[in-house]
Amino acid sequence: MEGYPRLGRLMCTQPSYAIFRRFGALNAENLLYLQAEIQELEIALRKQQKEDQESTHRDRIDYARYWVGLKESGEADAEPGNDGRQWELVLRIREKLKEYNAALLQESAVIRLGQPDRTRLKFLVNWMQDIRMGYVHLLGSDSDIWSKGDVLDMIALQAPTADDLFTTWISESAIPAFHRLLGKFCFQPESDEHLGNTVLYKDMSLVRITKLFTTVLACLLPIISIVILYVVDSMSKRLGIVGALTAAFSLCMGLVTSASMADIFAATAAFAAVQVVFVGSTTPQGA
Repeated sequence: MEGYPRLGRLMCTQPSYAIFRRFGALNAENLLYLQAEIQELEIALRKQQKEDQESTHRDRIDYARYWVGLKESGEADAEPGNDGRQWELVLRIREKLKEYNAALLQESAVIRLGQPDRTRLKFLVNWMQDIRMGYVHLLGSDSDIWSKGDVLDMIALQAPTADDLFTTWISESAIPAFHRLLGKFCFQPESDEHLGNTVLYKDMSLVRITKLFTTVLACLLPIISIVILYVVDSMSKRLGIVGALTAAFSLCMGLVTSASMADIFAATAAFAAVQVVFVGSTTPQGA
């Protein structure tokens, strides 16, 4: 198995590598063309409605109030003087709106998929080019979509495991460095013959590492702050330490979690309050 089947096998077994072009510009152009068509049809419909309303024929005057008459205006057995052009425009607009709305919803869904993880995209390119691994050598113009394409125009069917900076650093820097130094000696390549000589690090393992680190850090920070404040005698120094530790806590929240700004603000305020209470309820050692 080679070419598209081998690449499809990788994307099937590892959905995080299912990365494709979004064709954002073409999708936008398609919507613009549909929008322009509907705009012209709307102008034509309004013009025809006005003509029918100003007509001296009693049936055409009632088109705006009697939809059955409007619908039957273009039929072969319609009374003389009826004009079916308005109903034809309605039907054309109905079909075009259906196409336009479907395209809008599809593009909205595609945009929500998000951009791929740069590390995974880089691995996919290397995997396709490395003769020891996938070596997917495509012959068409799509052969360099992943290597030379615009990253902003790419989508991943599976969202990244996490969007915090710490997890991103683990994924993009720590894991590749670990693999070069130690991982390639500790882990065996995938048993799947179509993923030959490929070592894949599972997303759940990455999540466990980051959760473990975050949990330990969350436990240590309050304890460290209390110990430091306890051994420092000067009140002015204590207040300076409270400010520094609070800033460090908010920085850690921003780096190792994906919490919102409101959550970071609330947690930082609570952390600062705990330190202030401790400072106010304890006496310096030298006092």
